[in-house]
Amino acid sequence: MKYKLTKTQVVVLEKMVDGKATSEIANEMNVSENTVNTHIKAVYSELGVHSRAQVVRKAIEEKVIKLK
Repeated sequence: MKYKLTKTQVVVLEKMVDGKATSEIANEMNVSENTVNTHIKAVYSELGVHSRAQVVRKAIEEKVIKLK
């Protein structure tokens, strides 16, 4: 893989691509929103983006995740 994401970061990214809000992701993963935000920031940094829209587009275009 071109990007070095942890398994948890990939899960968070998949949920973002599915259109889930931070609070929904936190509830589904049984973690705090702060924890999810930490993972999101790490994903943004690794993919070189600055917004949710950019990260979703890049994840799809570059096949960072597998679409369902």
